[in-house]
Amino acid sequence: MRKITLVGIVIGTLLIAAFGFSMTTAGTTQREETIEVKKDQVKELDVNLFFGVGDIRVSEGTNEWVEGNIAYKDKKLKPDVSYDVKKDTGKVEITQSSKTSFFDFNFHIPGKGSFKNEWDLRLSDEVPIDLNVDAGVSDTELDLRGLSLSNLEIDTGVGDMTLDLSGDWEKSFDVRINAGIGSTTILLPNEVGVRVHSEKGIGSANFKGLISDGNGTYVNDAFENADVIIDIDTDVGIGEITFEVK
Repeated sequence: MRKITLVGIVIGTLLIAAFGFSMTTAGTTQREETIEVKKDQVKELDVNLFFGVGDIRVSEGTNEWVEGNIAYKDKKLKPDVSYDVKKDTGKVEITQSSKTSFFDFNFHIPGKGSFKNEWDLRLSDEVPIDLNVDAGVSDTELDLRGLSLSNLEIDTGVGDMTLDLSGDWEKSFDVRINAGIGSTTILLPNEVGVRVHSEKGIGSANFKGLISDGNGTYVNDAFENADVIIDIDTDVGIGEITFEVK
């Protein structure tokens, strides 16, 4: 799995914070593409999203396995889409070039240019999904209500993230979150059992509607008698994470 080094994250953040710079690319023509992975006979999906710089949104809402729209201004940001089937599992991979990094883009004073890279993806609710989201320098919005998740893993570098896991869930699953620099908000259900274990570096953690169970573990009111449990393990670097039961 790709990782952004802490040195690169800190340097990029300090440049943006100190000088008010934003990112631009050489090209100015906006490109828009449609992403579609057709539904077939597989029984489960393994979905891997490797995102570089910009805004990414993921939600439920398609009659295919994956649908979405992608808009960008530099050809380096054109994503690669692949789909392979192994036995009963379909593996979806949407990724930006491994040769593209945060430092491929030039800094400029705001108003002198523009940067655009947006993914808006919708996933199927018809089969269990093992979802992996690896986001670099980005604002990330994951509204996963209504999906059938079997496992969830999220890695973020620099930027804010909102993860909505509220609502009703029929099956238990595990969640692993590695958050770098920024603000992270995780919305949780109140009728499904939730257990959270949170480790933080230079940052803070807030727990709204959760009860401490000792040793850095928190649970919601439904946990003790729940048949369905969301088990969440988080590791936060520099930033703030808020868990909130809706």
